[in-house]
Amino acid sequence: MHKIYYYYYRILSLSLYHFYHFWENKQSILKNGVILMFHHITDEDVDISPSCKCTISQFTSILDWLENKHIPIISLDEYLAHTQRYKKGGFAILTFDDISENVYEIAYPILKKRKLPFTVYIATNFLDKPGYIKKEQLLKLNQESLCTIGSHSVTHCYLRHSKELKKELNESKEILEKLTGKKISHFAYPYGTPFAVSLKTIYTVWKSSYCSAVSAIPSTLNKLTANMKFYLPRIDNAEFLKNITKLQ
Repeated sequence: MHKIYYYYYRILSLSLYHFYHFWENKQSILKNGVILMFHHITDEDVDISPSCKCTISQFTSILDWLENKHIPIISLDEYLAHTQRYKKGGFAILTFDDISENVYEIAYPILKKRKLPFTVYIATNFLDKPGYIKKEQLLKLNQESLCTIGSHSVTHCYLRHSKELKKELNESKEILEKLTGKKISHFAYPYGTPFAVSLKTIYTVWKSSYCSAVSAIPSTLNKLTANMKFYLPRIDNAEFLKNITKLQ
């Protein structure tokens, strides 16, 4: 338990530093690893936060930029299995939250054509709802070697305040494992900031047999954050695109 306390308060105390470092040193994108966070990939007018929407041209621009800079896109499992190797040199991990149907219909074909690995985090109550991925579509992704399926809770609530924290973590895991026939090892915190994630949340994720969990703290996987595998930082597509534009 004391180890989780240490990790959590270290993250809290350094999160503002990471954010400042990321903004002040744009070259850190090239030197460190980065987990990118996407939600909607669409050209349609969707009533959501700008940080949760990425147009098709923006999405392909990000992929093109990474390719042109010779930054490899690796899977989350590959990173976790070889953390020491990836402490040197830039790399990127692609992740998608919720999952909207346009991720399956638009992003997936692009990634498949380019043979790029990616992770989708499923909020199980969203399955089959209008605008979100259907179970049969998720089963097709389950057959795709490029795709890793993770949990994003059951109801996509603020887990810090949830009275059913274990249910949110364990039930979503069980539903996805029963549906896919595979072990679900990765988790994404809904909303992902310290306002939505408490020490108890992180500790419970750790005790729920997950292997990793990602946050919404905007930082690269640098020397200070690379080992925080139950609260790994992620940069949303809007912030990343803004910063790589300045690196052109």
